[in-house]
Amino acid sequence: TNVMVGGGAFESPWAIRCGSFSYWIVHVCLVAFLIACTWAAQTYLTHRHEIRELVGGFEYIQGDIRWDTHNSLFYAFIFGSAGVMAGMFGIGGGIVTTPVMLAAMHVHPEVAAATSSCMVLFTSSLSFASYSLFGMIHWDYSAAVFIIGFCSCIFGNRIMRSARRKTKVHGRTFKRNSLLAYSVGGVLLLSAFLMSVQYIFV
Repeated sequence: TNVMVGGGAFESPWAIRCGSFSYWIVHVCLVAFLIACTWAAQTYLTHRHEIRELVGGFEYIQGDIRWDTHNSLFYAFIFGSAGVMAGMFGIGGGIVTTPVMLAAMHVHPEVAAATSSCMVLFTSSLSFASYSLFGMIHWDYSAAVFIIGFCSCIFGNRIMRSARRKTKVHGRTFKRNSLLAYSVGGVLLLSAFLMSVQYIFV
């Protein structure tokens, strides 16, 4: 969409102007495409859930999601709202969806962390594309921040792996998955605090 309509330092290759009829046609088509994809995914998941219920004998393990009609619609709304907020404020959608997966969906912390990382890849890439088209990125700063973030990610991943090593208690093996939930909560609190400080005092 950003490539078609342009904006800021990037001119539309189709000469689409902001607020014109073609401008709104492009956005309506985008929304319709997203709704169609959501409907297709919701139909597939609920159909698979209904088959499991009809066959019977399927055992759900801890962290499995029962994709009935209510859950599929509710979670689609939550994740869609996360995508809208990610686009509006330039944040990663995983920041919003990770607490939902942990608290509301009861997803395993490892699965929630992996899913969040996958989502952030796409949502952050789209936010990056939007801001770059509008010419709002300082490329020297972004390069430095990218290198620091990449190295910090590798370092933090190694620390978390070593902290979550399997331990044996009374002959049973455990992994400290709670550290993932605590780290996600700490990052969310720190992000909310810093964003509040920035908007109030800066």
